[in-house]
Amino acid sequence: MFAQGLYLLAGATLGSSFLLVLVIAVYRVYSADQKEKENQLKIERFLEDYKALKPSRYSYADIKRITNQFKDKLGQGAYGTVFKGKLSSEFFVAVKVLNNSKGNGEEFVNEVGTMGHIHQIVQNVKQRERGVD
Repeated sequence: MFAQGLYLLAGATLGSSFLLVLVIAVYRVYSADQKEKENQLKIERFLEDYKALKPSRYSYADIKRITNQFKDKLGQGAYGTVFKGKLSSEFFVAVKVLNNSKGNGEEFVNEVGTMGHIHQIVQNVKQRERGVD
């Protein structure tokens, strides 16, 4: 009788522990999914806000083609690697591949914003060189 109670207690403890681990795992998956959705929403809002700077979206296959399979590495920064890319026979670009960040997408938004402003400055300088104001 004592052994039977001991088995019942052990089973209840194991069952409760398993249920607790399962609940924690489901919560972590759910919260990670929510965080990913929040990051995507931030990126969408950012792209909408910077539409005037004409940020472009490319598929991963396009990026691989543009960078010739990530062949020419130009540099490495805190948030990612920069590769030489070619959009056309006369238009070269630098492609930054961001590392997976642990943050909330803030680094990505800041990087793209900075690149957008640099692109706008380069366009303004080119126009002035041509005598267009």
